Amino acid sequence: MYESKASKQKLPFFNEFHPERVIIASRAYYNTLYGHYGEGIVTGFKEIRYVCGLSLNENECAREFSSFASFLKRLCLDLLLLTRISSSSHANPQLFEGVPEGYQKSKVERNLQKTFEVYDSYADSHPENAYRLHTEHMFDPQKNATLARNILGFLQEEPTLPIAFTRMPGWSS
Repeated sequence: MYESKASKQKLPFFNEFHPERVIIASRAYYNTLYGHYGEGIVTGFKEIRYVCGLSLNENECAREFSSFASFLKRLCLDLLLLTRISSSSHANPQLFEGVPEGYQKSKVERNLQKTFEVYDSYADSHPENAYRLHTEHMFDPQKNATLARNILGFLQEEPTLPIAFTRMPGWSS
């Protein structure tokens, strides 16, 4: 489209930035906003509002998420798809606090379950860059050592690296 349109007339939504430079700038932007710095810290950003029927079109959820994941894959390379095990409002209070007035809680719960299924399917289809995990397993002593090894393997990190599931400090810390 750029070659057929912008080379003939200057369009406002095209610019001279090379796509790879935009990716580098985007990485710097996210690292500055979401990164926590220090020896041995690996961070990313977590967003809980990507839910079918809320931020993703209910009828196009899988396609829209796949498109968003493609963008993230270029930006971050690896996706850790982290959710609670349950899609209930009780298990996901932060998510449900942000639901606009007028949405039925039961419908949001169904759509959240649908979102979990989209994540599962995406991770199954893209095992080289997507890994599915549940918050509860991070803090379960029966499961977190295995989970840590699996995450390190997925990230192609040294399997003996120590890993701790702790909450990152808030910005006021």
